[in-house]
Amino acid sequence: MRLISVMSVTVCSFFLVGCGDTPTTDNSANQPNIALTVTINEESIVVEPNTVGNGKLVLDISNKTADTRQIRIDGLGVNVLSLPIAAKEGKQQLVLNMFTQKGKLIVASTTPNQEKRLEANITVK
Repeated sequence: MRLISVMSVTVCSFFLVGCGDTPTTDNSANQPNIALTVTINEESIVVEPNTVGNGKLVLDISNKTADTRQIRIDGLGVNVLSLPIAAKEGKQQLVLNMFTQKGKLIVASTTPNQEKRLEANITVK
């Protein structure tokens, strides 16, 4: 009986050694961080650069207006709304894991009561 128990443990251990994390096709860890600066002015949104490659998009947002603003990013399966960004030099950072999507993102800025909407585009190649 003892021999069967030892053999069972040995056989189970042998099969478990082959188990583990399976390789994935998600290579997000290999994607570069792409820094973008988003500046909200009274009459426009400026996104620099506005054309980027694939990777993790890191948006550093600065509000230069007299009003609290929010940023909404739409497109390529993304629909993100920032927290309110304080007036006059308020700052916030958004990170988007884009990986392999290509196309356009719309970056829109609105006041919390939706009075004024400004838009800019980011092209992902």
